[in-house]
Amino acid sequence: MLFNRDGRPVEAAGISSMLDAIDFRALDGCESWSDGPVSFGFARTNVTPEDTRESQPLVSPNTGCAIVADARLDNRAELLRLLGIEGSDTVGDAEILLRAYDRWGLDALPRLLGDFAFAIWDPRQHRLVCGRDTSGQRSLFYRLTDRQFTAATEIHQLFQDSALAIVPNEDRILDYLIPHFVYRNNQDRRDTFFAGVESLMAGHVLVVDERSCIIRQYWDIGVPSEIRYRHRGEYLQHFVDIYVEALRARLRTAHPIASTLSGGLDSSSMVCLAMCLLEPAKLGEFIAITLTFAGEVCDESGWVVDVARNYEHLRVHWLDGHGVVSDLVDEPEGFCPEPARRSDQLDVMRAAAEEEGAPRF
Repeated sequence: MLFNRDGRPVEAAGISSMLDAIDFRALDGCESWSDGPVSFGFARTNVTPEDTRESQPLVSPNTGCAIVADARLDNRAELLRLLGIEGSDTVGDAEILLRAYDRWGLDALPRLLGDFAFAIWDPRQHRLVCGRDTSGQRSLFYRLTDRQFTAATEIHQLFQDSALAIVPNEDRILDYLIPHFVYRNNQDRRDTFFAGVESLMAGHVLVVDERSCIIRQYWDIGVPSEIRYRHRGEYLQHFVDIYVEALRARLRTAHPIASTLSGGLDSSSMVCLAMCLLEPAKLGEFIAITLTFAGEVCDESGWVVDVARNYEHLRVHWLDGHGVVSDLVDEPEGFCPEPARRSDQLDVMRAAAEEEGAPRF
C-alpha cells in the first residue's frame, strides 16, 4: 500500500512493482485500487471458502472507506451477529473487518479474534489505519517519511523503489548477536534489520495522516483473571471447549489441510480432534506429515501408526528424517529479511504439505 502524505496522486507503477515482488503469493491473481494519494494492492491466495467469493480491495458503499486485508477471523459468527449481517456464507472476512470499522472505528480492533493484518483508508478523516492481530501471526512492515507512507506484507516490497537505499540496522544486528536474543519475541519488536523499515507490533494499531503517525497498543495479555470452579472436571471441560473452538476455526479452509504428527500428546490429540470435527466430505483432504528415524531412539513411527489406524480417511505422508540433511541449503537465494539460516526439518515438512495440495499461507 502507498500513501502520499503530501497529497500527490500515486503512480500505478509503484503498487504494481510491489505486487510483482510477491507473485508467489498471488496464486489466485492480483488486484489493485487507487484513489488520489492512496493505492492498495492485493496478492490473492484464497484461504477460506469465503475468500473465493470476495474481491479485494473493498470499498464501503456507506462510508467510502477502503480496505485490503490478509485475514482469517475466528469469531465470525459473533461479529456477524453484532453487525446484523446476514448471508454468512457469502461475506468474507475483509468485508466483516470493514463493516466493523464503519460501525466502531478504532474500537473495532479489541473485538477481533484471529490472524490478520489490514489497512483501511478513511476518506472522511483523510487517514490510513493499519492493524495487526494480537499474536502477530500476519506481518505488516512499513516505511515512513514526511512525504510518503508505504506498507507491505514482506520487507523487500518496500525496496522496489530503486531510489531507496538498502541500509542495515546495526543496532538490531548487534542485538541479534547477543545470546539473550533467543528469549525475545520478534512479534513484540518494532525495529527490523533494515534502517528505516519498521514492523507494526502484535496487538497494535497505526494511524497515519498528512501531519502525524500515531501507534498505540489496543490489546495486552495483562494479568489473567482467576477462574474458580467447584469441581475439578469443570476445569478440564473449560479447556476442552476452548481447544475445540480454536481448532474448529482453523479447519475453515478452501484447501486440503496439513498438520505435523509425531507420537506426542499435542500433535496426536490435535489430529484426532480434527478428524472428529471435519465434515465427511473434507476427511480425505486432511494430511498428517510425519518424520521417521528408523533405528533411532527418537523414532515415533509406532505411535503414529496407532493414531492412523483409528481413522480410515487419515492420510499420512511419511518423510525419512535422515534424508532431511541432504535438502539443506547453505546460502538462500533472493532477499533475506533477517540473517540467513539453514533450512530445517519444518521447511521440508512444509514442502511436503504443498505437494499434497495444502499451500502455505
